[in-house]
Amino acid sequence: MIGQALPLFESGNLLTKEMLTSIRDYSFGFSELLYEGYGNGILKGCKVTTTEDTIRIGRGIVVYEGKLYLILNQLIAAYYPTDQLAIFKLQFKDEIRTQGFIYRELEVMVTNDLELNSHDVEICRFKL
Repeated sequence: MIGQALPLFESGNLLTKEMLTSIRDYSFGFSELLYEGYGNGILKGCKVTTTEDTIRIGRGIVVYEGKLYLILNQLIAAYYPTDQLAIFKLQFKDEIRTQGFIYRELEVMVTNDLELNSHDVEICRFKL
């Protein structure tokens, strides 16, 4: 059958596994279809700001391997002048599967190594 089943959240209805599955599939499936074919990188937001000794990436959405990752809290990395070109990047760790979740950690870093590996998304380059 081709169609769509929308759960009804009404008084007296019990919350079922099928209702939760429908919400999950719709929310994740919709966003992945909407941005299908986009390459790894910033999709929305992720404003970069600096202080005297930190570089920060703000709230936003990043695409990595076809999946959307929400950055809901500012990510901060320390930096200092080196008079060398540096990269501010997000590094995606390997997926971890636990009971009930698929989890992937992100690490933000500043490095003078200008080579990106397959787990990296470059935010910006700079020289201080």
